[in-house]
Amino acid sequence: MSQQNVIQDQVNLPLPVVLEIVLQGLRIRLGRSMVTIAGVALGITFLMSMLVGQLIRQGLQAETALRNETTRMLNVLQSDTGPLRDKVVAVYATAATLEENERRLIEAVRELGVKTIRWQGPAAAPAYAQTAAVESLGDDATAIIITGGGAVDERTLDTLLAKARQPVAARTKLLAQPTPRTIALGIEPRPEDVARAAADARRDRARSIWIIVISLLVTTIGICNAMLLSVTERFREIGTMKCLGALSSFIRRLFVVESLIVGAIGTVLGIILGTLVPIAVDASSYGLGMVLGGIRWPQFLLYAAIAFAAGVTLSTLAALYPARIASRMVPAAALRSTI
Repeated sequence: MSQQNVIQDQVNLPLPVVLEIVLQGLRIRLGRSMVTIAGVALGITFLMSMLVGQLIRQGLQAETALRNETTRMLNVLQSDTGPLRDKVVAVYATAATLEENERRLIEAVRELGVKTIRWQGPAAAPAYAQTAAVESLGDDATAIIITGGGAVDERTLDTLLAKARQPVAARTKLLAQPTPRTIALGIEPRPEDVARAAADARRDRARSIWIIVISLLVTTIGICNAMLLSVTERFREIGTMKCLGALSSFIRRLFVVESLIVGAIGTVLGIILGTLVPIAVDASSYGLGMVLGGIRWPQFLLYAAIAFAAGVTLSTLAALYPARIASRMVPAAALRSTI
């Protein structure tokens, strides 16, 4: 057999050359590439925002419970005393330090626009409070708040209430033996309330799982749609490459590498956007420092890794089937394609 009649083996281009061709194609089709990347990014953004939002809610549970307790204590106080605006409020501290709910209650009372807050006790008085002796602490006071769980003898209570507008003092702590002249701002949860809270927590967990499953489905559909369009609209380009001698394996490799690059870029953008959006939303209510402090970062990194693996894997798998079909097309049929 003559040398001219021998069919030579076709050259299989190395990966660096494939990568160069892919990057050049992305630059040439920059607009279409951006649309495909945006499709991947939006899917991952939706998934990541659900995961990060759940992390933030878990981290802020204690803060939310504290805010609800402060609001409840303030409502109980005002239901007994009436509006406190332009009124005198007295605080008698029985402990050396205030607990966080007590501190927030005093701050909430101040924000109501009270005239004066008088202070007495071992706990350090805030800058806006006026220190007063026990004998004059309750003079013309609309509300007397006793903080801490320390005991208050009857003589001291008589002194506090002698010139007060209300004959009852409000305690922030529940006492084992409450007195007739004190009301408790804290409320002991009833068994049915505890059971209702547990049921609500179970429903929230089920709802979170359902939302995450839906977000995964939406992410999968969005990424697959973007990658399928990116491959199928290029049948004519594939036919041209095959006419120039490109192997079917080279075409498959070309699209796999391109889907990996597009998927990685879109996934990284989606992770960034899906992290920033829920943080920005919750920071407007709780403050940026509190939101960032409430996030469990090891779990966040795990979620980010899962989202990255999901984005890249889905992008690659979505491109495999149409790339396989395209690589098997007869060049003439691919060139006649109108997709």
